[in-house]
Amino acid sequence: MALGDCDPDDNTLEEIRSIGSDKIRILNTVWDLDKYPRGMEHAHQTDIAKAACTGDWLFYLQSDEVVHEDDLPRIRRRCEELLPQKEVEGILFKYRHFWGDYDHYIRSHAWYAKRDPDRPQQ
Repeated sequence: MALGDCDPDDNTLEEIRSIGSDKIRILNTVWDLDKYPRGMEHAHQTDIAKAACTGDWLFYLQSDEVVHEDDLPRIRRRCEELLPQKEVEGILFKYRHFWGDYDHYIRSHAWYAKRDPDRPQQ
C-alpha cells in the first residue's frame, strides 16, 4: 500500500496499522503535484504500489472501492483456476458505480469516458 505524505491531522497510518495484519506493507511516498499535475499523481502512486507487489496475482482496489467478504471465496477460487493459464492477464469484475448515495448507481464499465490514445490529454 502506497501511503502519501498526509496532512498533520490525518490518522490514515494509525488506522491501517490497527488492522494488525502482516500482509499489509506500507510504502511511505511523497506526492509531487508539480511533476504529476491534473490528477496524474493518483496514477503515479498506483504505479508505485503495483511495482512493489509480488506473488501470482495483484488484487487492486482504490480507497473508495470495496469488495463484499462473501465474494472472496469465489474470487480466490477463480484466481486458482486461472493461475496456470499464462495468457490470462486479469479478471474483469461486474460492479456498481455509486454516486451521491446508495440509491444511485450504474452497472456498466461505460461510466468512464474512453480515452483516445492519439489525442493529447488536457
